[in-house]
Formats: sequence, C-alpha cells, structure tokens
Amino acid sequence: MKPTLRNKLVPPVLFSLPVVDTLDLPPRAEILPRIESGSIDHLDFTARVYGTGRNRNPYLFKDEDLPSFAGSFEGLPFLRDHDTGEIDSRDGTIMASRLNGGAFVQDIRLTTRRGMTDFVEGKIDRFSIAWFYDDVICSICNSSYLNSSCNHRAGRKYQTADGEQTCMLLFINPQGRETSAIN
Repeated sequence: MKPTLRNKLVPPVLFSLPVVDTLDLPPRAEILPRIESGSIDHLDFTARVYGTGRNRNPYLFKDEDLPSFAGSFEGLPFLRDHDTGEIDSRDGTIMASRLNGGAFVQDIRLTTRRGMTDFVEGKIDRFSIAWFYDDVICSICNSSYLNSSCNHRAGRKYQTADGEQTCMLLFINPQGRETSAIN
C-alpha cells in the first residue's frame, strides 16, 4: 500500500529513462523454437535499472545508502509494470544487484516463456525499481513529507531563502522491493 497524507501520494517506484544501450539478443529464429519447446528453461541478462543522474521523479537517496540499497534487490522478483498483486506478472528473479559507477546494475534471470519470448523480441528494455523505506524527508522544509506539518508537493517549485528550488523527496533507509519491465 502506498502511504498518503492529505492526497499526497508517495509512490515508492522510480521510473527511470531507458538505460540499456543495446541488449544482447540471441537470434530469434534460433532461440524462439527452443523456448517454445521448453529446451531452454531460463535466459539471463544484465541491465542498468537505475542511474543516480537526472530522472523523471523528484526523488533523492543519500550517497552512503546507495551500495546497500542496490544490493538489497538481490533475490527479489522481476515483474511487469510493478504489478505485485498478480502471480502472472512475475517473469523471473534478480540474481545479483550492485552499485556500479552511480548506477544499479542487475543480473536478471527470466524463467517464464512469456518473459523469455518478450526479451528475445526486444520488448523488455526499460526498467523501473520499487522500494520500501522508513521515512521521506521534504527538501524544502526538512521535515517528514508524511507529517502534517509539511505542506509541500514533490516536484513543485518553491521560493526559498536560497532562491527557487524544486521540492525533492529524500528516502530514508531505502530497501529494494522489486524491479519491473515497463513501457
């Protein structure tokens, strides 16, 4: 369940820009029949699923939290569209996850026929992470964003003593929940 306060939604997901330059795709004509016949039971690939640079969400993480945050995804589900409610949305498992030069790099194992086929067809090439957290701090007032004393909205600009600033959310003690293939 996503925490809300007075209609403030804090979705614990980060939709990042596409971060895969090229996927190492096997030849379709060779591999699709093997997937359909069941002679291949999994496909592994490596993807950069989050980068600490500019992204579409006004979210921040402490630099010192990034190594353990990245590592906390190991062994968690690889899903479609952050759909944690449907077993059919799961396509595999995150086998390893690490921080590499400011990016979360994950080794993902696809285990479903649908997931393997979609990967070979080039449909799985954009990713988003989801996480749990202990608190969220507002960058404008430095109080808990979930507290009634914070009246700011993430992503909006505010005039401060230091000039105009965008309200950013700093997540405290982030821990991986899942990684998803997204459009």
